[in-house]
Amino acid sequence: AKREELRSLATELGSMKETLSEDLDIPAFLKRISTEAKLVGLHVDALDPLPETTKEFYYEKIFSLTFRGVYAQLVVFMAKLSGSKEIIRLDDFDVKPKGAPTGKYVVLDGKLKIKVYRYNRTKADEIAKSAASQENLEEFVKKSEERNEKSNDDSKTPNTRGRKGGDGT
Repeated sequence: AKREELRSLATELGSMKETLSEDLDIPAFLKRISTEAKLVGLHVDALDPLPETTKEFYYEKIFSLTFRGVYAQLVVFMAKLSGSKEIIRLDDFDVKPKGAPTGKYVVLDGKLKIKVYRYNRTKADEIAKSAASQENLEEFVKKSEERNEKSNDDSKTPNTRGRKGGDGT
């Protein structure tokens, strides 16, 4: 019962780790941000990578985005980012109206930080991996021993098929 629970937890942890990728293709990510902004009509003035910070279980890569657009464009842009395969957090918003409203919409100048997370392999992962390998090895050895025992038991059982009984029949 404990083993099955541990396997279940290990499977669940594995699927959670898949959400938090170990790799981040920065050029592709920057291109996707720029493309999504352009598609919704948000003008990107600057998109700059900032230093990455290391936490116990993850890395946090930060990008500074300076933009211009209307509120609706910003909201649609954020909605598109929420559908990303990476875990993304938008933070430190600084949004101000640009000049006086001249029409239906107010143009905004803004700056925000985009934080992207990726998994930090830890010593615990290495231990778990080696324990899983050890468990697989132990399971393999156990099954091999069981097959050998069965094979030995079969060879000890006399084969009476095709032989005549002791009474000559």
